[in-house]
Amino acid sequence: MKFGFPGGPRLEWYDRNPVAKHYASNPSSVAPHSATVRWIYTVPSGKKAFISILQAGVTRQTAATTLGQAYAAIYLTISAVSDVILATNLNDNTVGAKNVLVASGGVLNAGDSIYGQTMDISTGGTCMYNVNYYTTEFNA
Repeated sequence: MKFGFPGGPRLEWYDRNPVAKHYASNPSSVAPHSATVRWIYTVPSGKKAFISILQAGVTRQTAATTLGQAYAAIYLTISAVSDVILATNLNDNTVGAKNVLVASGGVLNAGDSIYGQTMDISTGGTCMYNVNYYTTEFNA
C-alpha cells in the first residue's frame, strides 16, 4: 500500500505559481509638496509575497529658496497598523545631493501591504524621488 499525495507531496508556498510584481515611481522635478502616497501594493487573498528589493531615494535637482527636509519612505501595514520600514531624508540644498537606501527580504501575508510616500517641506526648488519595490507573489 502506498501513502502520500497524488503526483507527489505539495510544493512549498514559494514554489507555487510565482509571479513577479514591481513598481517604480521615479518622479522628476517635483516641487515641494505635503506627504504624497506614490503607490500601494496589497497582497491578494490566498497569496503570499516575498519582498526582493525596496528602494527609497531623494536627489536635489534645483536649490530651494528656504531649505526644508525632503524624504522618501516605504511603509509596511500589517493588521491595520502602519510603520516605516525604509526611509531616507535629504537636508542638503546642494544641486545633485542625494540619499538612497536599498533593503531586501521579508514575507508578506494576504492582506498585508506596503506603500511608497514622498514629501518636501522646502520653499521652492525641486527634487527627484525613487520609491520602488520588487516582490514575488505566490499561492499560499
